[in-house]
Amino acid sequence: MRLLRSWLILVGVVQSAAVIAVFMPHSWMDLCSRLMGVDSLPTGSLPNYLARLSSAMYVVHGTMLIITAWNLPLVLPIVIPFARLTIVLGGIMLWIDIAERMPIVWTLFETIALVVSGGLTEYLARRAAPQALSEAKPERAM
Repeated sequence: MRLLRSWLILVGVVQSAAVIAVFMPHSWMDLCSRLMGVDSLPTGSLPNYLARLSSAMYVVHGTMLIITAWNLPLVLPIVIPFARLTIVLGGIMLWIDIAERMPIVWTLFETIALVVSGGLTEYLARRAAPQALSEAKPERAM
């Protein structure tokens, strides 16, 4: 269970680092976009809103992973379904990346990261399940 906890915290911290992008000036977001081989970020409320919103969602998800990591015996039954949803999200992101003609490096990194993250989380959760169940059961007084 320690390995699963460490993994969830690592992924949570990496995702929570997106908080920087939530408050980043538009000029910085545009520079990052161009450095990653994507078009210049259009100016306007909607592109800024969507960029900041997607970053904020990563922060929320990352924070939830950290909270989950510290409450594993209690919440382990939901870790596997969420891990599978992460794999599904990888497929959805693949479709979006192809539809929006994102650079291949971006697409490969994003989709592989999501699928591997979800798969590894499920694997580690299945390994941790017996220990988590024993820790979640209250001990009987004799």
